[in-house]
Amino acid sequence: MRELTARTFCRMCFGRCSLLVTIEDGRIIAVAADKDAPRGRDSACARGRALPEILNHPDRLLYPLRRKGARGNGNWN
Repeated sequence: MRELTARTFCRMCFGRCSLLVTIEDGRIIAVAADKDAPRGRDSACARGRALPEILNHPDRLLYPLRRKGARGNGNWN
């Protein structure tokens, strides 16, 4: 297992929080506020802190869905 920490910023909202992201085997496993960044804050926003869960959730859509059949019937391909 190779662990890497990268500096980045959150684009989930308009706050653009500076983040320290811990990556292990190509997956984000932890997010923390980057207090040493020029626009650093004391903490990251809730959306930024939720990034590992959002990106690694098993029910996350990985490709666009296409409607199958008539509009409004709820069938997706």
